[in-house]
Amino acid sequence: MTITTFLTISAFISMLPATILPFSRPPARDAIFWLVLFVAISGPAVWVAASFGSAWRIGLGQSLWLTVAITLILFGTLSLAMRDLWRLAPLLFPYMLIIALLATLWLHPTGRPLVQLTPTVWVQFHIIISVITYGLLTIGAISGCAVIISNRGGLLEASPKAIKINILTIKNVENSINKLIKNEIFKKSLQKRIYNHFYLTNTYISKKIDSYRDKLI
Repeated sequence: MTITTFLTISAFISMLPATILPFSRPPARDAIFWLVLFVAISGPAVWVAASFGSAWRIGLGQSLWLTVAITLILFGTLSLAMRDLWRLAPLLFPYMLIIALLATLWLHPTGRPLVQLTPTVWVQFHIIISVITYGLLTIGAISGCAVIISNRGGLLEASPKAIKINILTIKNVENSINKLIKNEIFKKSLQKRIYNHFYLTNTYISKKIDSYRDKLI
């Protein structure tokens, strides 16, 4: 077994606890959550550090693993800074696990280096900004799948057809959830509306990134 294969398997396995945890117990932002999040971040981060340490590689597998690592790092950082962002874990981690699986399947052959010499400062800056932007847009796209949201902040634009709560209280959230559980017709109608109006696709995000890059260059 090569070191690349070992790191790939380890990185993929490291994401499994964080993916399973939200579905195995009531949601909580506790020590267990932070522990599995740290493990999930560490696996892809070590893989990226080992693969990109000598040169920037442009293989599809390498790019997908980089996307996973950056997105999870941003998610962990924002979860520390924002009180409720951690609740996206049940949506984010299964998606990241699928991306990691695709990255594993397309890992070989090893992606060739972007350039033979060390990239210029401008190229390095451009790459860093691009991957961070994609990570943020990925988290924003996951947020767009939300069904019940507060009537404040950016989620209004991300999920315009979701149930909106004007005053965010436990009682109002419980009432909205009960309405979804008890009214099957309303629930299916809401699902269709959210699905039909979801616009934060990979194509849309890629075009946004291209647009931002063209403005910077």
